[in-house]
Amino acid sequence: MIWLRIMTKLDAAVLDSVMPDYAKLHAQKPDSGKLHSQTLHSQRLVQTMYEAHHGWLQSWLNKRLSSRDTAADLAQDTFVSVLKHPTDTISAIHEPRAYLTTIAKRILCNYYQRQSLESAYLQALGDLGTAHALSAEDQVILLQTLHDIDQMLGSLPHKTRLAFLLLHLEHMKYAEIASELQVSERTVKRYIASAYEHCLHFML
Repeated sequence: MIWLRIMTKLDAAVLDSVMPDYAKLHAQKPDSGKLHSQTLHSQRLVQTMYEAHHGWLQSWLNKRLSSRDTAADLAQDTFVSVLKHPTDTISAIHEPRAYLTTIAKRILCNYYQRQSLESAYLQALGDLGTAHALSAEDQVILLQTLHDIDQMLGSLPHKTRLAFLLLHLEHMKYAEIASELQVSERTVKRYIASAYEHCLHFML
């Protein structure tokens, strides 16, 4: 599978380049009391926003979806996403509905991408026939892996993603990828190294 090939090809040079930053990040331990206070403040701010705008947001989503249950789930996901933002960011929100709409649009886009991926997966699964049928457990694992790969690759810059896919799916050499993308071979190497680094951060 491409996921396994990607992970096993994370070479030492790439690891060396990112691990110092990773170690530095984890070395910066904030004061636990202050962090707890900020977390509680964020929760209160989001709770207030939830009580004031949850109904409106769910109605906004419901108009764009064919399922009230899905609209309710995505509305919850939107507020969970807000809660993950820094306290300073949440405190600075002056137009809550505009802010929520921006986040909800991204979540809605991800939902449609996931639906499209699942549809293509089910079609491919059907094309395999009963002789190659997967167990229900294997289907869930494979589908989750596809979602992870889609999310990981989807957040890469366009040319970096293309270079990465050409290398792993088309098995093209660096020079061939450079010709295809009309960039230098050195740039291709930089794209690939960046993609590997991105994969590593995605796993952490």
